[in-house]
Amino acid sequence: MAMNCWCCGQKVSEKARNYKFHCKLFVLFKIGYDNWEPEGFPKMNRDQFRKNVLILAGYYTTYFDFNGVLQTEAESISYAKMGAEKFEQCYQDCLDVIANRLLMCGKADLHDMVMEHF
Repeated sequence: MAMNCWCCGQKVSEKARNYKFHCKLFVLFKIGYDNWEPEGFPKMNRDQFRKNVLILAGYYTTYFDFNGVLQTEAESISYAKMGAEKFEQCYQDCLDVIANRLLMCGKADLHDMVMEHF
């Protein structure tokens, strides 16, 4: 059975990966973005924030552009591109990045905030 995810609008199949867990990651990104205050530069948009968190968490690919410059691109977290086991690890890694590198709060405290808003 396919449905639209309430948090990101993707068509999802409950069999492919846990629908609620997918939404939980987007709640984490929202809380992280809403509570993050960058120092020395303007705040980026939510989509770029999500991509940067994924990159910091180790979920990225690199390639050289036409000018020979190395570029980094966040991996897709779509249902078609990331299986359940990798996705669950991705959630934990993103939780670590947001808690320890961006918000400077406890991982357990951030997880509790996610669960309150989930």
